[in-house]
Amino acid sequence: MLVRPLYINMKYKKFDQRIADCIELLNDAPLDKINTILDIGAGEGQISLWFSERGKEVIATGLEIDSYNLDKDELKEKNINILECNVEKMPFENDSFDAVVLSHVLEHCLDISVVLQEVKRVLKNDGFLFLFVPPYSNYIISGHATTGWNLGQLIYVLLLNGFNVKDGKFIHYGYNVCAFVQNSNIKLPPLRRDGGDINTLYKAGLFPEELCFYDITFDGFKGDIQSINWNKKSKLKRKQKIILAIFKLFHRSIRKKFVNYMKRLFDFLSLNTN
Repeated sequence: MLVRPLYINMKYKKFDQRIADCIELLNDAPLDKINTILDIGAGEGQISLWFSERGKEVIATGLEIDSYNLDKDELKEKNINILECNVEKMPFENDSFDAVVLSHVLEHCLDISVVLQEVKRVLKNDGFLFLFVPPYSNYIISGHATTGWNLGQLIYVLLLNGFNVKDGKFIHYGYNVCAFVQNSNIKLPPLRRDGGDINTLYKAGLFPEELCFYDITFDGFKGDIQSINWNKKSKLKRKQKIILAIFKLFHRSIRKKFVNYMKRLFDFLSLNTN
């Protein structure tokens, strides 16, 4: 997916649109409850710098850090500690951080549950995970073990790994499928890892109340969700708002046919593009 460069009035070099949107979404994070941040897979360090400029204590990690356009001197000037380590096994004590940022890292990991359990370990019990992953695509990208997500799947996976999704905030914004959730000591009910599990979790009251179950058995829901528990006024770009306003002028049956047609078209283009 092509991204357009965006220059913003900060000291942070050039942002691509994906990182700029991450920063915009982080403005809705509960920063007043956070002092210590672990930025896993920090890339070029833009998000670490953003948190540091807001008075947070930041540790930035990654693999092959020297292969990125990372200005280590600039980060050190901002008191950001840099450490090369693997996300599956990190050299931090339990309950070390108020928040963890995982921006476009999870799709590179072979065992997602191992990663999320390690994140839970280093997070304080009520600490926050700010998670960004790409939307689902048929296109296979080098280094990506998964081809993306939708919000419903992300909510389900985070719940299965013990995060509090009931009170979490979720949004699909641009190239970011985003979750803000808290660590917790939730004990899940017995699950079969098969049919009936979602119904069991629903009856236990562990899903967000905004989640819509179209299945009368409450054992499934559509994953293509725009947002859950997010401020409805925010996060739609001006062009998106105009398109949606025009789109809503048409009858629901016409809108549905158009959406289905566009999905088939994009699938065809993805399969037939060199």
